[in-house]
Amino acid sequence: MKHLFTAFLCFFSLLTFGADYISSANERITAAEPVADAKNLEKWSIRRLKMNKLFKGKIENSDITISFNEDHGGLDFSYFPYVFGKNPMLNSVVLSLAHIPREKFNKYNAISCEIYPDVPNRASIWFEVGGSKWTQACCPLRPRQWNRVTVCWSQQTPEQARKIKSLVFSRQNFGRLPGDMQWSEYHIRNVRFENIVVGSEFSWAPSAEKIILPQCGFMPPYPKQAIFSDLHKANDFAVIKNGKTVFNGKLQSIENAQGKFKIADFSAVTEPGTYLIRSGNLESVPFEISFNNMKKAADLNMRFLYSMRSGMATPAHPACYLDDCVRSDNRKQVDVSGGWFDASDLRGYHSMAIKTIMRPLVIAQQFNTPAVYEEALWGAKLLAKLYDPESGMPYTVHSLYPKNHPEKRMADLFKLRHFYKVNNYWTDNKPNSGDERAIHFAKGTYICHPDLQDNHWGMTSAGVQFYLYNKEMNKDKELADKVLQLSQKHFDFMCDADKSTLRKNGIGPYYQYKNNAVSLLLENAISFYLATNKTYYRELAFDFANVLLRRQVRNVISTPHGDFAGFFADDDRRNSSSNFTDMQYLSNLIKVADTFPADMISNRIIAALQIYRDFYAKNPAARIAPYNIPYNFTMTLPKKRFSAVIGTNSDGKKWYGTSLTGFIMGGIGALSLDTLALAQYMNDPELQQAAASLLYYHYGNNQSGRSLVADVGANCKRDIMSSALGWVPGMGNNPDSINGIPFIPYHRHYHSNEIYTQTQGNFAVANAVLNAPAELTFNFKNADRISMKIFDGKDCVKNFEKLNSSETFELTGAKEYEFVFSNGLKFKRNVLCGEKKSMDIDMDNFVFIGSISGAKNLKADGNAEFELPVYAFGKNAREVWFAVYSENIAMEKSSVSLKTENNKTSVLKLKGKALKANTPFAIVVRPKANLKNFCAFSGIVR
Repeated sequence: MKHLFTAFLCFFSLLTFGADYISSANERITAAEPVADAKNLEKWSIRRLKMNKLFKGKIENSDITISFNEDHGGLDFSYFPYVFGKNPMLNSVVLSLAHIPREKFNKYNAISCEIYPDVPNRASIWFEVGGSKWTQACCPLRPRQWNRVTVCWSQQTPEQARKIKSLVFSRQNFGRLPGDMQWSEYHIRNVRFENIVVGSEFSWAPSAEKIILPQCGFMPPYPKQAIFSDLHKANDFAVIKNGKTVFNGKLQSIENAQGKFKIADFSAVTEPGTYLIRSGNLESVPFEISFNNMKKAADLNMRFLYSMRSGMATPAHPACYLDDCVRSDNRKQVDVSGGWFDASDLRGYHSMAIKTIMRPLVIAQQFNTPAVYEEALWGAKLLAKLYDPESGMPYTVHSLYPKNHPEKRMADLFKLRHFYKVNNYWTDNKPNSGDERAIHFAKGTYICHPDLQDNHWGMTSAGVQFYLYNKEMNKDKELADKVLQLSQKHFDFMCDADKSTLRKNGIGPYYQYKNNAVSLLLENAISFYLATNKTYYRELAFDFANVLLRRQVRNVISTPHGDFAGFFADDDRRNSSSNFTDMQYLSNLIKVADTFPADMISNRIIAALQIYRDFYAKNPAARIAPYNIPYNFTMTLPKKRFSAVIGTNSDGKKWYGTSLTGFIMGGIGALSLDTLALAQYMNDPELQQAAASLLYYHYGNNQSGRSLVADVGANCKRDIMSSALGWVPGMGNNPDSINGIPFIPYHRHYHSNEIYTQTQGNFAVANAVLNAPAELTFNFKNADRISMKIFDGKDCVKNFEKLNSSETFELTGAKEYEFVFSNGLKFKRNVLCGEKKSMDIDMDNFVFIGSISGAKNLKADGNAEFELPVYAFGKNAREVWFAVYSENIAMEKSSVSLKTENNKTSVLKLKGKALKANTPFAIVVRPKANLKNFCAFSGIVR
């Protein structure tokens, strides 16, 4: 087998000396030279002689061999539950670069080498340059193969780069699983300086040699764009399929707060297939246009979560933690084996994992995504184990650090640097053998960082929603009943206990006035009402829903993209709005409106969601152009993060948009999932497109950049990078934002290349929903001897020769289908990805309402007139009554009727008077016979 480095050089030669196009899919090196003395053993040093050995290359063609001691040397439990290994946690071998002329670090921006890990599995290495700004990250490595890895300092200033003094190779010591070797050998060769064409530097502008494009591709009906640097010299582009040009276009120049760009718009290309873009001397990565364009991403996400399971064998590791755990207060064995790793580590943040992984997987059951159920079930099995039978409160392994201990004796122990933080080590799978991880029972343990309340609310929500799904599907009933009982007791305790009692039970403080806290509490309240039918939870749900509703920003902000309003302020101060990992307030407001359609709060929620949809979700001002990454909003100019003026209020005050910061995939996944729920509730394909676009640019090709990357991680849907597990095939990247540098796909985050499992739940579910067909159920009445055909354009895709009382079928979204019945009834309906809906159709008494029309801009105190088309089908003409609700418009009537004719469209006319200026208005109309059926309309009063 030809090794990868030779293949790379051959390809690089083609790029440099003969190819017509520079491909964005490949790393481009413009200059390279060997690192002086890298083969000289004397230039290397060992920081911990007990843990490392250094040799001249021990296998053919290697230059240096490093042996790492993988043994923690046994664990010291005398300070239990603060665990110490006899051997240190991090071990390094260093190549000195101090003697190299400083200008070399400005001529080049990277060092690469090849590494051969002579281990059977779980190979990885930390690779960094020392002496300047931190560049460390963890490289996954294919075992017993040559892997090329790179560390890049393109994010550093020239002055910072000249301070680089060393090249560091490290292994983090997690101990050994049964069968592992004590010493592992990593062979190294071809250490060299390189100048790499990076995706971008400090700005949002891409490199002049890169085309930014989501490699997951696009759905056929969606807008489609590729992004170029403003420095790109060509002015036109071509779309290529199977080597042939299928579309030609002109590049559009844009300038905004992010910089100058050229955009290739090829939205007109809708034929399914695999394509690439060419412009000038550049060629993009291949991408797909398909209704299943997210399938690979969704499959890889689920493979990743499965690989991260703890307590069993997975593709990432053999069977592990079968002996978990012992209680920290009495050292008795407790079976809490299960759950998921934190990806970069072995520690099990149980409560956090239930909230950020199991909970989204259970939320997915509200959509047509049965494929994720097994992973949700894995979480439920752990959840049922996590409660102390005496107190009813969950155990925790969360954040125990002796350096924070109030006793100096304990705090000083941290200086030993043998501390295995948060149980971060392998065990031997044998109960009572002395190496079990500690699980903490709060009343018996000092907890410096107790679990935040949002983790606990996430646990209880996951439990009750698991119960609700299983009740509906009649699956795993015994487990579901147990989980409900435990979760209800847990949630009730948190609602009733004071801060001191919560603290004693390991439940830490949280800012309960923030939207993500209010939303989680609302989610619990409505779910427990649905599970128990107790009015206490209903009233609680109304309270929290009202808190969110009063926080909706109704002041109209003027932006270059039009009127902007409708988003929800962080709290009642109304001066900021953020996207949090678990904020999903739209989904939870929808649950309230859907559960209580006859209550007035339902109309208020629909009005608020309509305003949110029209003046926030669909407004380009809400996202960082041209990447569709969502802004956070504030009225105070941030000093340390990227910011841009979005617009101004009528009083002249400015609103700023800032880029998302840590755990961005979790936040974007949650917002995408929330937008999908709203799209389905309002049957709006445009909103589904907006939800998909949030994910797209996190599947871009990510060659070169600010951190090291192994060859196994070079694909857009990279393999996992984990210091504990090494190489795990399949998963996307985890961009973050630090110090104002926005990490779009071509920006390498230099602090870590690890993928944090807790960021993946919402992101994985959003991908799964966008890849799922719709499941529709039609419940028929008076449908004897009637047939139905479903058309996709001119093509019949479903044919029911005789209708049963209920028919369930799947259709691909996002599309408009026509439903045609043999008795003359027909109507059109948008079908969205992953929706799971039912519709009642009485063949003798069917009413279908269209969309409200009217002026989008009204003058204060001016007349407001609207029209609503109503199609009625049945045996006889009749009178249909409608409920009318409005905000910022005084309607003439709150209840109106319309006389309909058989098989004809009638028009319902509505009149009112506009009220407060510079404020949105909304109108909601609902047939009184079926309040779940509604249409809404919104605009601005000037």
